[in-house]
Amino acid sequence: MVLPRTGWTGLVIAGFLIAALLALAAPVAAEWSPRIVDSSGNVGRFTSLALDGSGNPRISYFDSDNRAQNYAEWTGSSWAITTVDSSGNAGGYTSLVLNGSGYPRISYYDLGNGDLNYAEWTGSVWDITTVDSDGDVGQFTSLVLDGSGYPRISYCDYDNLDLNYAEWTGSVWAITTVDSDGDVGRFTSLALDGSGNPRISYCDAGNGYLKYAERTGGSWTITTVDSGGYAGQDTSLALDGSGNPRISYYGNGDLRYAERTGGSWTVTTVDSGGNVGQDTSLALDGSGNPRISYYGNGDLRYAERTGGSWTVTTVDSGGNVGQDTSLALDGSGNPRISYYDFDNGDLKFAKPVPVVDLSGSPLSGAAPLTVSFTGSATNTLGALIWGWSFGDGSTSFVQNPSAHTYTAPGTHSVSLAVSDSMGMNVTARTSYVTVTGTKSATAIAVNPVWPSILYTGIENQGIYRTTNSGGLWLPAATQPGNTRIRALVIHPVTHTTLYTGTYGGGVYSSTDGGVHWTVCSNTGLADLNTLSLVSDSAGRLFAGTESGVYASMDGCSNWVAVDSGMP
Repeated sequence: MVLPRTGWTGLVIAGFLIAALLALAAPVAAEWSPRIVDSSGNVGRFTSLALDGSGNPRISYFDSDNRAQNYAEWTGSSWAITTVDSSGNAGGYTSLVLNGSGYPRISYYDLGNGDLNYAEWTGSVWDITTVDSDGDVGQFTSLVLDGSGYPRISYCDYDNLDLNYAEWTGSVWAITTVDSDGDVGRFTSLALDGSGNPRISYCDAGNGYLKYAERTGGSWTITTVDSGGYAGQDTSLALDGSGNPRISYYGNGDLRYAERTGGSWTVTTVDSGGNVGQDTSLALDGSGNPRISYYGNGDLRYAERTGGSWTVTTVDSGGNVGQDTSLALDGSGNPRISYYDFDNGDLKFAKPVPVVDLSGSPLSGAAPLTVSFTGSATNTLGALIWGWSFGDGSTSFVQNPSAHTYTAPGTHSVSLAVSDSMGMNVTARTSYVTVTGTKSATAIAVNPVWPSILYTGIENQGIYRTTNSGGLWLPAATQPGNTRIRALVIHPVTHTTLYTGTYGGGVYSSTDGGVHWTVCSNTGLADLNTLSLVSDSAGRLFAGTESGVYASMDGCSNWVAVDSGMP
């Protein structure tokens, strides 16, 4: 179960929302938590996502209403929105990376001037540079930083329909035409190998091919990867640990995935359920397994391959959503996606809800049973709120409740809800803790007339009675309000009248042979922690307590101290 959340409102969640989650009785499968980042008009096209060193998302995108390049960053409690460039009609085809200090760098298309622009945050201002202004250039940009933090950009020269590549040398921008053979250069995606050599996936629109360009030394080598049907749109490129290229892309209405190992390419159709596979974004986890976000049939989808099989999940189906996706994985390989909500004109962000687990020890034993619980949560973002329900009416809001005590027998289900800064999830263990009754007999009495009738007090359980000399014990129908039994007395004359002394609850009486018990008035009994109880032949009661000896002459209603001369 996922509950909506718009910000970090810890006190509210710790109250109403956590209580709602703890009402669940079964584990919840992993779900996604979509959130609106910016809804101030028609915003959110051409998203590009990056995560800082703490996993906080940063997004560059286009503000269509104001024709501006925008930037959003998650502060831990809310989204901070900045306008990067509002000079004319700027901000399409954005690509975002963060430098070693976490400062953003953005390549984008200046539609008003037909230029390729590059913006970098200095720590106080945005420094904007025109990279290429030779004709209508700068669509389909893809940005990476080399080992020195210098930017490299692939993009389309729309006037000439060429694939271009720009690199900052430290003093000037060096611009190269990579491919000029026909209508090429759209849908570019750039990566650098371990030596800083550029690799680019892109579309040959004239032929409907997926192409791949790689530069080693000073020369470019161009390969046709997929020529089956109209392929090569919406490409996204990543290199594995050995520098082997992997490409997600849209081909003939399907989501496709191409990978090269050695010298040969293998092409796989990942999803073909309708018109799917547009606006792909690819990332590889730490083991080199591909993860892809994409737009399909009006939804945001996510595909992941582990081993040899692909799993496809619908992330957001709330209207026509999922265009212009951008995918990033956090340090644990958990996905985060930015995308455009077409119906509402919003920028959105999605991540899976936290994965919650719990454990406890010991899980069975006699009452009172003290259990130490441990909670854990992965796939989280920001500070966490913890909410436990122990199944006995008690709750806790710490991560690891170290000593919860169950005082009564029974089988208890335990739930743990965890909320991070963008969503909640809950897990539960049904019939997780089993508490049995104790057999600690703390008092016993024998009926002097009918010796086969015996009474005993069981710690924390109450009074039990047998009529066959212990062959079968049955609990009293109505137990004393305090079941820490310390003494049992049978009236010497009226043998169906009994008294019991309890620790912390005073004296109780029964007039029907121990079947039903009621509390005595106990007036004057200063210490209710009764340790012993006896009766003389006249029926007078004497109670030994932690504050001395008391006597009652009226069957436990009124008591007086009889401790003269005692220390």
